[in-house]
Amino acid sequence: MSIQRRPGKPPKKILRRVPKQERSKDRVSEILKVSADLIGEKGIDAVTMKEIGSRSGGPIASVYQYFPDKEAIVASLYEQYVNETRFILKGALGNIHTEEDAMIAAELLVDAYYEVMRQGQSAIDIMNAIKASKLLGQ
Repeated sequence: MSIQRRPGKPPKKILRRVPKQERSKDRVSEILKVSADLIGEKGIDAVTMKEIGSRSGGPIASVYQYFPDKEAIVASLYEQYVNETRFILKGALGNIHTEEDAMIAAELLVDAYYEVMRQGQSAIDIMNAIKASKLLGQ
C-alpha cells in the first residue's frame, strides 16, 4: 500500500481493490456511508473497522478487501467531499457572465456549503481526521 503525494493536497491512498461489478461498488458505497455516519456520531477515534464492517452489513473481511485501514476510508471520504465540492463549484461558476450572476453564484455557493455541513455532520470530523492523520495531514 503506497501513498502518492500531490503538492498542496492531502496524499491519496489507493484502494486495496477497485470494485468493478455493481454489487461491489454498492458495497464500497455502503462502507463509506456507514463510516461517515459513525464518524459523525462518535468521532474518528472512537470508530473501529470492526464496527464499520458490522454496521455495513457484511463481514469485516469485506471492509479490508477494499480498505487496508481506517485512514484509507477517511481518505476516500475526503476525496468524495472534494469531488462533490468541485461539482457544486463548476455548476455555480460556469454561469457567471455579469456582476449580478456573480452575486447569485456566491449566494448559491454559501447555501450549498451550509446544506452540506448541515446534512453531513461527519464532514467536519473528516476534515479534522485528515489534519490529525500522520499520513494524510502532512
